[in-house]
Amino acid sequence: MSSADTPKVQVPFALKIGMAICVLTGVLLGGCVLYFFQSTESIIIDQMRNRLRDIGQTGAYAFDRSMREKIIGLRERLLVATAPRHPATWPGEGEFEPQLEDAIAEEFHQDEDFLALVQLLRRIKAGSTPRITTDEELPQIFPDDNQPYIAFAYLMTPIPESPDYQVLMTIADSDFQTYDQNLNGVIEPEEEGNPAGSFYRIAEELFSQAIATGQSHTAQEWYTDQWGTFLSAGIPIFDTQNQVIAVMGLDLQVQSQANRLNELRRLSFVILAVGLIVSFLIALWLARVFSNPVRRIMRASLAVKDHDFSAKVELNNRDELGVLAWAFNQMVDELADYSHNLQGLVKDRTVELEAANETIRRINEDLTVENLRLGAEVKVARKLQMMVLPSQREMNLVRGLDIAGYMDPADEVGGDYYDVLMSDEGYAKLGIGDVCGHGLESGVVMLMVQTAVRTALYTGINKPETLYAVINRVIFRNLGRIQSDKSMTLSLIDYFADGRLVVTGQHEEMIVVRADGGVERIDTMELGLPIGIDEHIDDFVSSTQLRLRKNDILLLHTDGITEAENETGDQFTIERLVDLAHRNHDQSVGQIVRVIIDEVRGFMGKREVLDDLTLVVVKKKDNPSGMTGQWRFGKI
Repeated sequence: MSSADTPKVQVPFALKIGMAICVLTGVLLGGCVLYFFQSTESIIIDQMRNRLRDIGQTGAYAFDRSMREKIIGLRERLLVATAPRHPATWPGEGEFEPQLEDAIAEEFHQDEDFLALVQLLRRIKAGSTPRITTDEELPQIFPDDNQPYIAFAYLMTPIPESPDYQVLMTIADSDFQTYDQNLNGVIEPEEEGNPAGSFYRIAEELFSQAIATGQSHTAQEWYTDQWGTFLSAGIPIFDTQNQVIAVMGLDLQVQSQANRLNELRRLSFVILAVGLIVSFLIALWLARVFSNPVRRIMRASLAVKDHDFSAKVELNNRDELGVLAWAFNQMVDELADYSHNLQGLVKDRTVELEAANETIRRINEDLTVENLRLGAEVKVARKLQMMVLPSQREMNLVRGLDIAGYMDPADEVGGDYYDVLMSDEGYAKLGIGDVCGHGLESGVVMLMVQTAVRTALYTGINKPETLYAVINRVIFRNLGRIQSDKSMTLSLIDYFADGRLVVTGQHEEMIVVRADGGVERIDTMELGLPIGIDEHIDDFVSSTQLRLRKNDILLLHTDGITEAENETGDQFTIERLVDLAHRNHDQSVGQIVRVIIDEVRGFMGKREVLDDLTLVVVKKKDNPSGMTGQWRFGKI
């Protein structure tokens, strides 16, 4: 779309506001309706569960001592009559499976104990009828005008073959007789009675929980079949030793409550739908009212875009939109004035730009000359810095050690430092350090430290802590004179003919790889403070000792090695450096330096070098004959 094209309105602002209000209203209204329905449903179900539990626990008290003895007797006789019991004959989940032949089952149905238990179950059912029933012998089917709320009552007992109580055996059922309940002349499977001795595989855990825990349990939800909607409960029956001998099952008829909840659910949906429609209409009306000022501003803006500076927004709102309309009108007036004076302004600005361009041209010429001068100075400084580093010839003169060093500054002048200084006896002092940052200023500080170390040694200051403190005072005062805030980590290492090393000052970890492959990491953080941060650091400077044996190597480095980053920002790390030193410790010092630097360069890939790279590798050779190991620094 070119700058001259006017974008088309895809979705009106009023519709967006209306939809947002509608969605918000729908969420709030839907949440309220859902909360109301779920709360009501929970209350109704809890009331029915409490009611069923009360009926069951009250009915359990009707099982007196004689009734419990009847349960125990019938249970023992049924266990004998149904033997053998094999899982292959057990029913599916939620189903009854008769285990006795009809003739044998009929004998149990004529038993006085069985009939007494059936009558007790029917009386418990009768206790939930609308009006009291006084008949001594209650029928299986109650009159239509006096139907009990407890639809089914039955007694079940565990069997030895099902220790988890998943399969139970029926002792007595209030509906043990087959009966054509729907009066269609056909006995359907659901209308068959539940005879004594039938097996039942429980569909809910409430019966097994009642037996296992000895407590009444009520189902959390109801179930629905062709006979209605029911809520079940399992009530344990105990013997005189307080052991569960059976569980009484009760199914409460809750069709009426279920119908009411369904009506409430439908009513909730209707309320929600009507509320959404009404809220949508109101939201659209409000959105149109609220967005009308925006449309006015939009029309005026399009007119100004077409250079019609007479366009104004007539809006009397005393709110943010009113202020916006006032500001828009003021801006249009200023644009009109500016447009009238534009040619004169352009001419004036052209003259000013020409003058500015001439000034910029002269500045560029001056900068070119200055850059050439600074470049020459930097090259001289870099040449000086590389000249003062110890040459390989100097490092080869150290008796008893093979030494190789490498330094590559991040800028043309770096701030890393290493040095090897020899006495006339062939002993050596090694130094390594890192000036914070890099560039010309860091290179100058590095040269100052190199000069200070050598000068102090010329004066005969050999004690490590004293030498370190003197160098710090010299550098601190020099930094103050040039008003520099630089500082420098520095470690000085005294090497003795017997392989002993004395390390003084704070720098990066030193890595020692023994001839047998063992690795030691020497932490120098507690051996001093960085050079140049304070004039008096004598109390903080200390030394530590270690010993090199034949073919042991000592690796010194600056953080440019370990903190080198690859193209994804990962660092090289001290762990990689230790691993490389360990894997190549049997190589010459020059080969070790080349392997490590090549590995660092390969790790970095095309990533720019962000810090100076400095590495020194020292390997112990045989002790030169005639050396006493006593330090006496002479000519450097």
